Amino acid sequence: MYDIIEKLRNSTIQHGPHNNRIYLIKLHEGDAPNILQAMDILARDNGYGKILAKAPASLRPIFTRKGYGQEATVPGFFRGVDDMVFMAKYLFPKRGLEKHKAQIQEILAVAQKRTNHNVGKSWEKRYTIRQCVASDTERMKSFYQQIFQTYPFPIYDAEYLIDTMKHNIRYFCVLEGKRIIALASSEIDYDSLSVEMMAFATLPDLRGQGGCIPVAFTYGKGNETTWNVHRLYHCQDSFFRHEYKMCKNGLQSCRYTEE
Repeated sequence: MYDIIEKLRNSTIQHGPHNNRIYLIKLHEGDAPNILQAMDILARDNGYGKILAKAPASLRPIFTRKGYGQEATVPGFFRGVDDMVFMAKYLFPKRGLEKHKAQIQEILAVAQKRTNHNVGKSWEKRYTIRQCVASDTERMKSFYQQIFQTYPFPIYDAEYLIDTMKHNIRYFCVLEGKRIIALASSEIDYDSLSVEMMAFATLPDLRGQGGCIPVAFTYGKGNETTWNVHRLYHCQDSFFRHEYKMCKNGLQSCRYTEE
């Protein structure tokens, strides 16, 4: 069962049992602060453990007063003017506990020390890296089925992939001959002029070589002008209690925040 994307008042939310949460994807400013109560009711009725919201930093006090804590920020997200903050509220205390804090800190330390630019160039020499097209979707579907046991969106459906390609998602692949060995995608928000890089995936036997990240950063950054956007960002839910600050050139800084 996939999570639902629907309107709540004039805002867009995603919710369902897959992530057991409500995600406020796009907040209509006219809905604040009343939408917070509406999300509380929806979460209570469905037994969800978390509410996550993307909101302008200028509206942060509204969320804070309702029990939300900030988990990440993207400077200049809204057309290069206002910052965006990820605000989270945990309905069950255990949901807010970090079970793998030491492991995450170790991963972040390694990530901050490494640069992938040279690795990306070596991948370009050995493999083909390009944007995906409709004729790739059957192979993309099969690839995703190998990588993700579950996913909140129907990425195992070629028609879904084709439809999103026509609208606001760009997919990029690494090819070994005709075999897809890595995929990444970029979701464009034309209202905020931002792009979320997401769904990084590499075949297990080729992981650890830095192939997928260069795809997103090289081709994502290379298309900023074409897409007419100000910000590229990526946030992994498992790392949300580590505050991310993203900028045009990628990861600007990252620090752990106690919530």
